[in-house]
Amino acid sequence: MVNLPRGEKWHRLGAALNQSATRWALLAGLCISFYTTIDKAGVGLAPSLLYTYLAMTLTLVYLTPAVLATVGFEGLCAEWRASKLSTLLAGGSAMAAYAIVLFVMQTGVQASYVSATREISVVFGAILGTTVFKETAGAMRVLGATLITFGLAVTGLFA
Repeated sequence: MVNLPRGEKWHRLGAALNQSATRWALLAGLCISFYTTIDKAGVGLAPSLLYTYLAMTLTLVYLTPAVLATVGFEGLCAEWRASKLSTLLAGGSAMAAYAIVLFVMQTGVQASYVSATREISVVFGAILGTTVFKETAGAMRVLGATLITFGLAVTGLFA
């Protein structure tokens, strides 16, 4: 028998879904599930480094026209001159993190475990936000980071 919530709890769920942040978070989760599924299939067809290269190249090909339409060639050049080092660091670290995730998936680790583990970045972001950027660490942020960390620990212990 399934224990479904009654009355007021459904209204609270509806109220939460009326908030744009909740809808964006659910859409982000759906996108993560979608691209993780594609990535798992992709590393089954090609070596992880080749797949990383192809994915990044396709991203470059598809996003460049949108960037040029938005800021123009001069704007792109100005941004490159202003933030060359940080751009290279951000791009390089993103590509390295992606390649590592794909490599781990290719070794046979379940995609669901890899996807869940990479979400520890949310905890790192919360820590950096409070320590480096002096953002407030509200109760919900601390609770969320704690739950993610606990969930990862449980996954590691019982997987």
